[in-house]
Amino acid sequence: MRSIWMMIVILATVSGCGESRNSSESSATSTAQIQTYSLSGKVRNIRPGTTVVLQNNKGDNISIAAGATSFIFPTKVGTGVGYDIRIYSHPQQTCKIYHGKGTVSTADKTDVILECTSPGYELFVSPSDDFIGALLLDDEFVVPVNGRLKESVEADPSNECGDQIESNKALKVLNEKIRQEQVNAPNVAIKLKQKAIFLAVAEVKKCKVLGDEWRKENYPPQIISLVDKSYSDVIALAIKLYINKVNYNDYEKKNLGIHKNFTSKVKAVIKKIGSQQDAAGKLKDIASQQEVEKQRLESLAQQEIEMQKAQKPQLEVLENPEEERKKLAEARRLAELSLQQEDQMLQAEEQRIKESEQNKKFQLEQEKYFQRMDQRQQMDRMR
Repeated sequence: MRSIWMMIVILATVSGCGESRNSSESSATSTAQIQTYSLSGKVRNIRPGTTVVLQNNKGDNISIAAGATSFIFPTKVGTGVGYDIRIYSHPQQTCKIYHGKGTVSTADKTDVILECTSPGYELFVSPSDDFIGALLLDDEFVVPVNGRLKESVEADPSNECGDQIESNKALKVLNEKIRQEQVNAPNVAIKLKQKAIFLAVAEVKKCKVLGDEWRKENYPPQIISLVDKSYSDVIALAIKLYINKVNYNDYEKKNLGIHKNFTSKVKAVIKKIGSQQDAAGKLKDIASQQEVEKQRLESLAQQEIEMQKAQKPQLEVLENPEEERKKLAEARRLAELSLQQEDQMLQAEEQRIKESEQNKKFQLEQEKYFQRMDQRQQMDRMR
């Protein structure tokens, strides 16, 4: 029995040793199959006197000092493992990572780029490759139709001119050069952008002058003043960008603020002018009503004068009753005489008619008499 138990113990021991050896061999095989690769990249424009700290997957920090042109993480990453390279700190400058996130395949990752902006370059950074467009100098100062002095389908020549700034040949060439040098040669790009700002501002000034006369004919003075001030503000802001007094982010915000402020003030001016016109219209209506009332009163006064003139003879008659009695008696006499004359004329006419009828009757009787005499004579001849 004792021998049986010893056999069991020996077999268990041998079996455990075999499993341990197999596990070690499997682990070695697995370690041999996993390959690891390095993460590295290029560095551009770290500001002198500063250090940028990078992390991979929220750890494995590395510090990169000014003047460095490349970096590499000390810890390699295995095939199929993800990497996420981020900037942990970048004092007093703006930095970005390009190609910093993905999964390791079967080669070292070497195309990561850490790019920082130098103080001068940062001023001109725009969110677009179209630097001329990013200057926003072609944005129009549009006044609604109800803000004009007269109806017209014509647009402000300055706005039409501003739309053409980006198509300026010299600016298009500069824009393309800026696009090419933006990453490869930032300092060259800065100078090109300054030149582009200078030329673009000159074009804006030309466009502004082009519409001055048109605005004098079509806009009230209050709106002309707003347009002039807005152009001055935009030009002054672009000059600040040119001389490194403002960075692009602030430039963009202030530029948009100028246009927003212009639109708001134009609406307020139009509303005020409309109120003034309404008040003027009411005053005009009141003046018109007063003029009509004045004319009505003058007409009544004239009628009163004419009535007084017409009543003057009657008043004179009332003042001299004896004279009026004589006039009435004479008028009555003349009327009676006229009636007598008319009666006489009627009687004479009746007499004439009566005599005419008698003559006609007498002539008829004579004609009949002579006819009878002729008949008798004829009869006597026949006998």
